[in-house]
Amino acid sequence: MAVFDLDVRKLDGGNPWPDRCARCAAAGTSLVPVPKKYAKGVDGLTVPLCPTHADDWTVVRFRSTVGSFLILAGMAMIAAVVWEVQPLVAAPKNQTRESRILATGLIGLFSAFPIGAFMLWWAKTPIRVLDHRGRLATIAGVCGKFAKAAKEAAIPAALPIISEDVRFEVSRYAPARSTPPEVLGKLSAVTILAAGILGGMVGVAGREVGTITAGWQPNDWRYFGFLVAVAAAYLVPQFGLRAVFASRFGALGVAAITGLVAGVALISRAFGFTLSRSFAGVFCLGPLLYFAVAVAGRYVWRWRVRNPVAAMAAGACGPLTLAGIAYLIAGTDPGPHRSMPMLAAIAAVVGGMWNLKVANTPYCFSCDGWLADRRIGAFPRPRAEMELVISEGEVVSLAGVEPYAATASIGDVELHVHSCPACRENGSVVLELFDCTPGGKSKKQPVQVRVGRWLYPGAALVVIEKLFPPPVVLVAKA
Repeated sequence: MAVFDLDVRKLDGGNPWPDRCARCAAAGTSLVPVPKKYAKGVDGLTVPLCPTHADDWTVVRFRSTVGSFLILAGMAMIAAVVWEVQPLVAAPKNQTRESRILATGLIGLFSAFPIGAFMLWWAKTPIRVLDHRGRLATIAGVCGKFAKAAKEAAIPAALPIISEDVRFEVSRYAPARSTPPEVLGKLSAVTILAAGILGGMVGVAGREVGTITAGWQPNDWRYFGFLVAVAAAYLVPQFGLRAVFASRFGALGVAAITGLVAGVALISRAFGFTLSRSFAGVFCLGPLLYFAVAVAGRYVWRWRVRNPVAAMAAGACGPLTLAGIAYLIAGTDPGPHRSMPMLAAIAAVVGGMWNLKVANTPYCFSCDGWLADRRIGAFPRPRAEMELVISEGEVVSLAGVEPYAATASIGDVELHVHSCPACRENGSVVLELFDCTPGGKSKKQPVQVRVGRWLYPGAALVVIEKLFPPPVVLVAKA
């Protein structure tokens, strides 16, 4: 029996199969629905079967039942024969009851393997869906010739060759990643100032809290009250005082997130985390998150910092500076601030990588603003073919290829378009291609790897949006 992958989208368009029986590869077939038990949620799944195998699932179920009985009967029969023959062939020293029982049990048990292999060949496995992920469903239980024919029929036709007059002039998107010195100076000053202020607050407050909580047990419930109060105090500035006290949304948002933090602390207690450790985590994570969201990420984006080293330094050095200032003030005195060094190291790595991603965002050469990213979709085409099409400016040849919205399957590619919301066709347009490769421990998890970015002329945006229209956003009138 063989397996192969089926594009389930083709089930909506009619018969995706060659005229070959899925069991014997004979011609003259008709489509037979796969029972829901074996379809694994793939609606409308049918397979071609010849008249001889039209009731294949019924035959397989019957043979499986008979085969199971024959396996058990065969094991019992062989065990009985061994029981009778063992005294006749065993050596004198093995002429014991224990040896007789052991030989009967082992030979009877191992006889299930050859009998089971024969019965499996006779009964066969049902035609079924082994796995369903994205657009692909893995079909098992078919014969090898049918699987080969189905794979050949599924190979997409080559993209059409287009004339020179409908090609766009394209180049690799490789802009200069420079930032004016005055902007870098402002970013450094803001980073140091914000980290210093937040670090000073953590140091002073941490030492005071350590004095207040001296003598408390690790799971003292007063830590839980402190945790809720500190979480709410960090959240209120994020939402804004007016939003919290003048709107229901702000108040509910603060209450919901604070409740979530409190719930996580209670659940963590069941896994051995004390309330004091949970409180220390919230106490230290608050300023680190505030710095990452309100300072580093915000100003790297607002001031258009496109120097990767400077952006990454702002996200990484800020948490480390914050932890250093807190240590200078509070040192190793008792208090929740003692968890800051470890959490700051983690925040430095995350913040640096995030700001690096922000700095590498494509931008418009006309207005210097950031480009907006839109995922066009996944394409069931080979990477080499799609890369050639995009890099040669032949995006028009994709007119007959329909992308799908689900996550790209292994072997497919994914296409994004970056355009300027302000300049539109008068600005920069960047097409970005990703390849979906196998990853994870099992090498079955789809992982997207960037293939490249290509700069298109602004006029290409109109063509791209006609080929792949953006989603319609409905705006409710007041």
